[in-house]
Amino acid sequence: MKIRVISIILLASLIFITGVNADDYKKIRFERVKDFDFDVTGVGDQYTIVSVYLNGIHDFNSVQTLVFDSYGKIYYLTIRTTSSGTLDATKKFNFTLTYPDGTTISKNEEITHPFAQSYDVKIQYWVTQDADPLRLNIDIYTSGLLNFRPVVGEGMHTAYIQFNLSEFVVFNRVQGTSTAEMDVHIYYLTRDEWVNVVGESITPWCTPPNENDSWEKFLNAMSGI
Repeated sequence: MKIRVISIILLASLIFITGVNADDYKKIRFERVKDFDFDVTGVGDQYTIVSVYLNGIHDFNSVQTLVFDSYGKIYYLTIRTTSSGTLDATKKFNFTLTYPDGTTISKNEEITHPFAQSYDVKIQYWVTQDADPLRLNIDIYTSGLLNFRPVVGEGMHTAYIQFNLSEFVVFNRVQGTSTAEMDVHIYYLTRDEWVNVVGESITPWCTPPNENDSWEKFLNAMSGI
């Protein structure tokens, strides 16, 4: 009985964090581009960017560079991809993230997949996207930038990916360049919507701001200041 209850709780947590309903977010798309620039304040001052997905990158020897502006605090992320071995089966991914204070971390992931045709990078993975049923696509999911952790998988089902929303950093502007074409999906919400999403999450996190707290204080907390 206890095992069943625990399973139900874990399932509910997975559904909440990965199964966000289409009505709960807004999205802007850039199709088959090598560079993009999106400032959410152009949509309205009340909005904030939560996640950025780079989809359909077909060149496994390419570089993507992104600049995240978190209300004056800048994060730089570079993704370098190389393929090697028989049939270029070995795909290697290097992630270099530089924080606003100048601290830089680098992480490497590797997967053997001779038939992969493309890869996607979900930065601060939050909104569910269906996995490729033919498993010809490599999915890279990352946690929030406050505790950056990439996970590489082949046709991985999104229900197995779970990240703590309190580690997400919110942005007002995102810019990026790539040596290969890609589809870019940028997800954003109003300030109140994001406060509600994090505040209602089963995953432990800091106490959401009350009506007397300013938006600036909340941004500072979410940016790890």
